[in-house]
Amino acid sequence: MVEVFTGRTLLNKDGDLVDPELALRNKVVGIYFSAGWCPPCRDFTPILCDFYTELVEEGEPPAQFEIVFVSSDKTLDDMVEYYHDMHGDWLALPWTDEYKHLNIAAQLFNSDFKAFYLKIFFFSMC
Repeated sequence: MVEVFTGRTLLNKDGDLVDPELALRNKVVGIYFSAGWCPPCRDFTPILCDFYTELVEEGEPPAQFEIVFVSSDKTLDDMVEYYHDMHGDWLALPWTDEYKHLNIAAQLFNSDFKAFYLKIFFFSMC
């Protein structure tokens, strides 16, 4: 699973590019497939934010855990609005990355990926 983001670049909430090999090293990683147009996603995202905040930002010591958001939004503007307005202070795969959610899911499942957008996968980057 470590190779899922090899050779990719991620974004933080400030729009800075982040090297995933450094940012995810020795952490449990949740890959969050979500979209602003998806009502169950919009319901679940605040719950995930609270969980992330308690675990990573308020935990003593902070948990070695990170989330990577993979957008299923229809446009860049939709992704940016949803990411900035509703998501926690975690990382995201850039909208312009050709390594779209279907490729990541297919790699994780090693098969065709079919549908419901609210998906989270956890794996260790040790």
